[in-house]
Amino acid sequence: MAKKTKGDEEEEAKGGKKKIVIIGVVLAVGLFGAKTFLMKPPTAAQAAAAKAQAEQDLKDLCARQNAAEGAKAEKKEAATTTTVGGTVAPPEVDPHTERGGVLEMEPLTVNLADGHYLKIGIALQLDKATLVETAKDEGLGAKALDMAIASLSTKTMDQLSEATVRDELKRDLGVDTCMAYEGEVLTVYFTNFVMQ
Repeated sequence: MAKKTKGDEEEEAKGGKKKIVIIGVVLAVGLFGAKTFLMKPPTAAQAAAAKAQAEQDLKDLCARQNAAEGAKAEKKEAATTTTVGGTVAPPEVDPHTERGGVLEMEPLTVNLADGHYLKIGIALQLDKATLVETAKDEGLGAKALDMAIASLSTKTMDQLSEATVRDELKRDLGVDTCMAYEGEVLTVYFTNFVMQ
């Protein structure tokens, strides 16, 4: 075997340092490239598309939650009359439903458009993430009450006497409230509805 000379050892040490420097440069270039190309912030068009998708998802959620309210009685009736192999078929369950507690509001009196009065009680169906006590403490229902007053005060006693008008009004109010609360409130229930 040949003995290493001092020159060979210095050459070997320089080669090892070169390898370390090359590896460091390659890593730095790779990290810069990854940051530049893979982790760049979304463009304005991508941000707008994401916002539009979020708005559409919210509209779908609100429509689904409030359409389900009108269809519950129909589903219940269909569930008792539809049979599969001699047994009653269970009603369909919306897998997107994420309902939590219900926040009941104090009844209020609304002046109707024709001079009559409506005493109405409203309850808000909250999503699972919203706690009833927290919602109550934060006055979550104020906006919903304001929306209900604005919607109901344009109606007459004759209009509200029709069940289809009340159902449509409740559904529209539920969708509008859901949209205004960005899905935190899913729908609106009428717990009291007395006209004079």
